[in-house]
Amino acid sequence: MKAILRVRKKGKKGERKIELMGGVLRVGRAEDNDLIIRGAEVSRYHLRIEYAGGAWEVVDLGSRNGTYVNERRIHRKVLMRGDKICVGSWELLFEAEGEVDDDTSYDVVGVEGYAALKGKREQEEVDADAWERLVQINRALTEELDSRRLLKTIMQKVLEVVSAERAFLLLKEGGELRTYLSRTFDGESVKRADLKVSHSIAKAVMETNKPVLSIDAREDSRFQDAMSVHGLGLKSILCVPLRLEGRPIGVLYVDNRFERGAFGERELRFLELFADQAALAVRNARLFEESHKKQEQLQKALAKIEELNRRLQKALARREADLREARRALAIHADSLKHNFSGIITRSPKMLEVLYVVDKVIESDVPVLIEGESGTGKELVARAIHNNSPRRRGRFVAVNCSAIPSELLESEFFGYVRGAFTGAEKEKEGLFERANGGTLFLDEVGDMPPQLQAKLLRVLEEKRVRRLGSTDERRVDVRVISATNKDLLRLVAEGRFRDDLFYRLNVVSVSLPPLRERREDIPLLVERVLEEIAARTGKEKKRITEEALDVLLRYEWPGNVRELRNEMERAAALAEERIEVEHLSRRIVEAVMEKAQDKDVAALRARIEAKKGMGLARIRQEILGVVEKAAIEAVLEEVGWKKSAAARRLGISRPTLDAKISRYGIRPPQRRN
Repeated sequence: MKAILRVRKKGKKGERKIELMGGVLRVGRAEDNDLIIRGAEVSRYHLRIEYAGGAWEVVDLGSRNGTYVNERRIHRKVLMRGDKICVGSWELLFEAEGEVDDDTSYDVVGVEGYAALKGKREQEEVDADAWERLVQINRALTEELDSRRLLKTIMQKVLEVVSAERAFLLLKEGGELRTYLSRTFDGESVKRADLKVSHSIAKAVMETNKPVLSIDAREDSRFQDAMSVHGLGLKSILCVPLRLEGRPIGVLYVDNRFERGAFGERELRFLELFADQAALAVRNARLFEESHKKQEQLQKALAKIEELNRRLQKALARREADLREARRALAIHADSLKHNFSGIITRSPKMLEVLYVVDKVIESDVPVLIEGESGTGKELVARAIHNNSPRRRGRFVAVNCSAIPSELLESEFFGYVRGAFTGAEKEKEGLFERANGGTLFLDEVGDMPPQLQAKLLRVLEEKRVRRLGSTDERRVDVRVISATNKDLLRLVAEGRFRDDLFYRLNVVSVSLPPLRERREDIPLLVERVLEEIAARTGKEKKRITEEALDVLLRYEWPGNVRELRNEMERAAALAEERIEVEHLSRRIVEAVMEKAQDKDVAALRARIEAKKGMGLARIRQEILGVVEKAAIEAVLEEVGWKKSAAARRLGISRPTLDAKISRYGIRPPQRRN
């Protein structure tokens, strides 16, 4: 059926004549329309005129400012000769040879009867079209299982259903309504959408579980106290709940800031039906994603378990090889070492050199000076000398010279008689007398005060002691082994230690290497400590993961073996079966990380493996910061740099996320102008 469309601008002369031959004519300001008309009031895809069912119809495409036929806003209408379609400042006059192809006689029903019949048919066709759309929407929603694409589909369909300026989808999460998606009439996202929607209306819909329809929200008494309504200048508002099993999980919210009465009961009913379908679709998509996520997590967990088992087997094999190597190294030198040093765990060449020297002086009574940092095992070596010497049946008496107040040192060393001073109610033997026939170990001898140094020198030379308050001297037979973590020669040069006492104590000297210079002993020491803990507690021996051991190997150990022992005691108390990196002290992990933070992790790992020759596994803690930073940046990018949403996605608190962002120096990307 042929028809003519006359296009003209209001208040202007001249018109354009378009002949309609059938099919569809699309109208809007976008370049791919069949009829392009300009103007701020015209949407990109404003309307279409189509021939269907024996008649020409005009269909509004969800335009921002609406489509009017004979000054009445329409969504869909059958056109009759003389109908004037208004699009902004443009008029489209419809002319046709015949309006409908039916059996109704114009002469029989008359003009008024024909108009009523046409109105009835028009409404029936609109309702049928609405139900057809609902079926299509339902099909589209149930077929889409990806939540992000589903939300976009929901918003697209909302704008197709009602002629709104904007549409918002808000979902309840953590007790709050959050704007998940927004769209304008021309398909664009609303900038800063969370600030452009009336949360007071959305909350009211959630709390009452009832829809809200307002012809002009600014004049609506229900919202006279809602600052958002007046601040945003809202007019037409339609908000309906998304319900699951009768309870709201969110709301669909549409508005129009420029037109009063843009929505009616028909739009309300249709949007309610649509919201019910959308809620089911959201739930299905969430269930699908949760199931898919759990499957992925299960697969990752299984893969991790398999990887951990492989690494554990390799670690156990390597540990056994290390122990065999240590035993072999000791066995090689068994012929040259006459005495038993089983209490000293080492395979370090530097420590073996110390044992060779100690082995040769054990059977003599010469004084031995043991030098080394705190925690390197000076007392352990002194006990080994005593336990292997002819004096092993006597006492091994150890005293820390820096732990006893200077005013008590003399009485502790030499003893006292009753009444020697206030509080001396009975006699007391001194350390020399207690060690008679055995060994006296003077730890931290460099801290001994000068006045006591002279008296100690006299005892060493004369082998006699006199208790405080007594005139009698008693003979003592004591071997003196001293130890220090200070440079005694420097103290002698500074006049803080007697040179004659130094030479008397330093007949034979050995220097113990710090733990950082014998890292090959760390795995052996760790295993020995864990064995001792298991024996003491009566529980199964705990294992240490390869990653945690790697951190221990990288640490500098300023407290040496003593610090390592304390660390393993602490970690074993925190761990269940295996000691992981997270069970180690934070200061140790951070010290290792700080040392490597400006280096290439992969290259560093290769250098360590080549240097140590131990085939170390991937140093997870080394790259923990790199991986964690990348994960946080990825999640922030995914949620649009919304920190609260990112914290929920990562499963951590907002303050924790802020701390990590600050630690790693994470910054949002700079936006281009």
